[in-house]
Amino acid sequence: MRYDSSLVSLQQRPGVYNSLDWHDEWFEKLDRARKSGATVPAWVNPEGTPDAVLDKDVRYEGLLLMALVMLAFGTVALLPVGIVLFIVAMKLRRS
Repeated sequence: MRYDSSLVSLQQRPGVYNSLDWHDEWFEKLDRARKSGATVPAWVNPEGTPDAVLDKDVRYEGLLLMALVMLAFGTVALLPVGIVLFIVAMKLRRS
């Protein structure tokens, strides 16, 4: 199946990691294609064309950031549990 469109948006969607470099890179690609009349491939969901994707590559810097945030907040959340377990272990040791 083939879809043709003359519209594209690089607006940021809430809850999605967005890299400014990625936006600049794609703006340049799209601007060059527009000026030269070239086409740009996109992956389109036939059941929901607004869900089209220009770039299916994984942005690893977003995954790294997410992993660091999860590690930081996970450590902070587990710290009180560790303290309680340490106190209980010390009390059991004394008795």
